[in-house]
Amino acid sequence: MSDRWAFRQRQEWIAESVRIFGFINRAHLEKKFEISTPQASADLKAFQKANPGVIEYNASDKRYEDAVLLKHARDVNDAYSELIEDLQNLCSEFGCLGGEHRINWLRTQLTFLRDMQNNRIPQGSRDE
Repeated sequence: MSDRWAFRQRQEWIAESVRIFGFINRAHLEKKFEISTPQASADLKAFQKANPGVIEYNASDKRYEDAVLLKHARDVNDAYSELIEDLQNLCSEFGCLGGEHRINWLRTQLTFLRDMQNNRIPQGSRDE
């Protein structure tokens, strides 16, 4: 087995993991392929260089995530935030019976969705 073949296998596994799970980190590579931390880092950097715009590093979670999904999540969060701001402005200007309650509910939903996108809450655990 050549080093080049092993490298290609790791690169393909990175792509597959990101496609299936939405993220990958060094520890995944280290465990799966029994490689060192520096080798895992080099593989992730090589993947990122060869496939620009596919993965993005999330420093707070210390992992590489699907860049397209991250962009979509940011767009959705921005849209929710703008909607809440618009509702607050309308309620302030015209007075909305129960408006604050609805806005607080929307904030709670937005927070929940953000947490789900960050894999902090298992899907299906939400009380409707």
